[in-house]
Amino acid sequence: MPVSFGSIGDIIAICLLVKDLVAALDESKGSATEYGEVKLELRALERALLEVEVLSRSQASTVKLNALYATARKAALDCRQPIEAFLNMIKKYDSSLGAGVSRNLVRNTAMKIRWRLSQKDEVARIRAEISAHSSSINMLLATVNVNLAQTHHKDMSDQLSDSSNRQNALIREVRDQLEETNALVSASHAVTNKIKEALKLKWFNQLGAELKAMMLRIININIATYNSVISIQEVISGGLQRSLTHEPFILEDAIGRISPVHLQFINSWDALDAVLELRFRKIQGHTKVKRREYILQEHSTKREISRTRHWEGAFLPGQRIDMSLIFDTREQSRIETSCPSCKEVSKDSQDLEIQCQNCGIWYRRVTELLDEEELPMSPAPTSSRNRQTTAQFGKPSFNDISYGPKPPSQFPALPSSPKRKLDCTQLEEDDLSQFKRIRLVSKEKRQKVGPFLSYPVGEATFNAAQQQKRDEQTGWDEFHALRSSLGDTHPDTLAYLHSFTRSLRNWGKYQTAEIIIRDTLRSGRV
Repeated sequence: MPVSFGSIGDIIAICLLVKDLVAALDESKGSATEYGEVKLELRALERALLEVEVLSRSQASTVKLNALYATARKAALDCRQPIEAFLNMIKKYDSSLGAGVSRNLVRNTAMKIRWRLSQKDEVARIRAEISAHSSSINMLLATVNVNLAQTHHKDMSDQLSDSSNRQNALIREVRDQLEETNALVSASHAVTNKIKEALKLKWFNQLGAELKAMMLRIININIATYNSVISIQEVISGGLQRSLTHEPFILEDAIGRISPVHLQFINSWDALDAVLELRFRKIQGHTKVKRREYILQEHSTKREISRTRHWEGAFLPGQRIDMSLIFDTREQSRIETSCPSCKEVSKDSQDLEIQCQNCGIWYRRVTELLDEEELPMSPAPTSSRNRQTTAQFGKPSFNDISYGPKPPSQFPALPSSPKRKLDCTQLEEDDLSQFKRIRLVSKEKRQKVGPFLSYPVGEATFNAAQQQKRDEQTGWDEFHALRSSLGDTHPDTLAYLHSFTRSLRNWGKYQTAEIIIRDTLRSGRV
C-alpha cells in the first residue's frame, strides 16, 4: 500500500515506516549482531526525523529557517523508497522467521538459509543508505540549531538595546527633574532668607507685646481658678447653713404649666392657695382651685403632699410637684380603667396614675368608701288593743295613725330653693379634655353594724394624730434613704435634716429632733 508524504505529515509517516521495519527485523530471528546494527541505524534515523518534526512545530518561522526545514523534509522523503523496498522484501520471510512461525520445520530452515545467503548484501546496503540519510538530517538539524541560536542572540541583543535606550531616557528625565527641583529649592531658600531678614526686626518688636499678652492670660486663668476655689469652699462650708429658701421647687399645674415656686416668697399654704387662684383666674379650673379641690403629689414617688404638714417640712428644694384637679364621678371605676376624656381603655391598674395614649391626659381613679350605720327599728306595739285608729273596712286608713310613717299629705312643705345657673366657667370645667392632670373620685356606701365600728379608708378618714404619725414615718424613711445614698455630710442630706427637725419641733418632739442632729453630726464629723 503506497504511503503519501507531505510536510509534517510525511515525516510522521516515515517515522512509522521505520518503526515497522524495526519490528520486522525483530521478528525475523536472523543473526543477532547483524539485525542489531540495522536496528541502531533505524533508531538513529527515527530520532533525527522526530527532531525535525519538533523543530518545525516549536520554533518561529524565518526565511532561512524555512529553507532549512524544506531541505530536511526533502532528505526525509528521499529515504522513503529504500525503506519501503526493504520492508516489502522481508514480508515473505514473515511466515518462517516472524512471530507467528509455521510448524513446517523444513520450510523454516530453508527460508533461514535463504535469508543468510541472499539478504546479507541487501542488509548492508540498506544500512549504508539509512546511515547516509541520518547523517545528512543530523547535519541539517545542527545547522538549524546554530541558526536558531544566532536568531535568539540577535533578539536578545535587540531587547537589551531597547531596554538600555529606555533606561537612558528615564535617567535623563530624572536628571532633568532633579535639576528643576534643585532650582526650586534654591529659589525657596533665597525667598526664605529674604523673609527672615525682613521679619527679624519685627519679631523683636512684637516679642514684648506677646509676652505681655501671655502674662495677662496667665493672670486671668489664675484669678478664675482662685474664684472657683473660693466658690467651692463656700459651698462646702455653707452646707450646714443651707435652707429650703435657696432653691425653688418646680410645680406643674393641672393644665400643664411649669413654674418655679420660691420658698422665700411663698411661705405658707394660704400664700400658695392665693397664688394658684390668681394664676387660674379667668381660665378653666378656677372654681376648683378656689374651692381647693386639688391635690399635690411628688413627681417621682407619686406621694401626696398632705396639707396637714407644716409648710416648711412639706416641700424640699429642687422637688418636682404635680397638681391634679379633683372631679366627682358616678362611673363604676372598678369595672375597667378608661380615659375620662376620650374613653380610651387602658390595661394599667386603676390604683396608678395613667397617661392616656390617645389624648395624653394624666388621670387616676379613686374610690372613696362612706360608712353608713343601720338605724334601730321602731318598736312595734305590744298589743292591738292599744291601737287608736278610726280605720274602717273599705276606707283609707291614713287619716289617724299613732305610729308608722305619715301619709304624703301630712308631710311638711319643704322650702323651695332657687335654681342655680351654670356659668361659662362651670361648663368649661365639665370638659375634662381641657386639663392635663385630673383625679376622679367615686363614692360608694358601705354598711356597718353597731354604733362603735369605724372603717378608715383613704386619707380622708385619718384624723390629725394618725396623719402626723404617718408624716413622721415618711420623714424618717426619706431621711434614712438620703443618708444611705448621699452620706451624712451631703448638702441635700443636711437640708432635709434641717426641714425634718423643724417639723419635729412643730409637733412638740424637741428631744427627738436634738437626738437626730447630734447623731448626724457625730457620724459625719461635721
